[in-house]
Amino acid sequence: MIRNALRAMSLAVPAIKRLSDQRDSLLREVEALKAEKASAPRQTAEMRSRTPAPSRSNDSAAIARSDVEAIVAHAIEAAKQDIRSEYTSLPRFAYHLPFDYEMQTMPPVFDEPVRVDGEPLPLPPVAERHGSTTTDQDYLDWGRYERDIILGYARDVLPSMERISIMDFGCSSGRILRHFYPEVKENQWQVTGVDVSARRIEWMRRNFPPEFQVYTGSFLPVMPFEDNTFDIIYGMSVFTHIKYLWDLWLLELRRILKPGGVLIQSVHTEHAWDYFVDHADDPAVRDSLGPMIINHKQMPADFVYYGDLDKNQVFWKKDIVVEFWGRYFDDVKVYPPPERYSYQNWVVARKP
Repeated sequence: MIRNALRAMSLAVPAIKRLSDQRDSLLREVEALKAEKASAPRQTAEMRSRTPAPSRSNDSAAIARSDVEAIVAHAIEAAKQDIRSEYTSLPRFAYHLPFDYEMQTMPPVFDEPVRVDGEPLPLPPVAERHGSTTTDQDYLDWGRYERDIILGYARDVLPSMERISIMDFGCSSGRILRHFYPEVKENQWQVTGVDVSARRIEWMRRNFPPEFQVYTGSFLPVMPFEDNTFDIIYGMSVFTHIKYLWDLWLLELRRILKPGGVLIQSVHTEHAWDYFVDHADDPAVRDSLGPMIINHKQMPADFVYYGDLDKNQVFWKKDIVVEFWGRYFDDVKVYPPPERYSYQNWVVARKP
């Protein structure tokens, strides 16, 4: 039963579905050739070599002489290669899934961490940074800027900022989380970072102090924490890409928040839609959103979930965010994008 379920899930991947169809077509051709061979008069090897069948190509003749199991094995290996090369998003970002991409996994090799005067923690090398920044200082400023906004929203909701337990939901290599280190040292804050990029988490595990609890998550909305664990859960550009099970993810985050705890997340709304329309000539926009974002100058519906397992974008109208998220949280508010660095709105909500 489990094998059948996994097979059905794998066929949802276009590359695997295409190769599965090709394999089935080859198997049907092999069976047809076998039947034809059994019913035709036996010919000598010399005549067969000098008189190829006009209706079959050399490739088909080679396939006909192949063992069916070998064809199946070849199709499976081709599917694996197709995933690794063509269907690139998951392995490129080293995401963890219920299956791995390689038979053997070795520790990743990183460039040297970057040291900046006055910074207590190293910066990740450029290859391990998510997002677009031009300099080390820009990277630091961006993270510090959003840290300050998060603290401002949290102070508006929480009765106290002492001994806070905070989670960065989608922490990458710690762009924002690093800037809570003073709260860790001075106010005994507990900090946790989770990301589906195993490589980025491994970099933090090797370069950040042990006070930073970091772990690799998955696409499944299950988190290894007791109920009522965190005072603050924030996430930048995460729900902008959760097309599947976003409501279950909200419920899971609500479960691990303490009563009265604050959820802070960025989302795509009409503002982001307008931004993408204005940049519709950008190949990255076209690749991420397809023709819809180009053909509709305004959001065509209350929400748009675009993409598949490889790439996806999620848009809600602001009032729909309040309506949908308000089923799970109290005091849901949608704030304008920050003045710097972002075109995404921020949602602030409180657990009942």
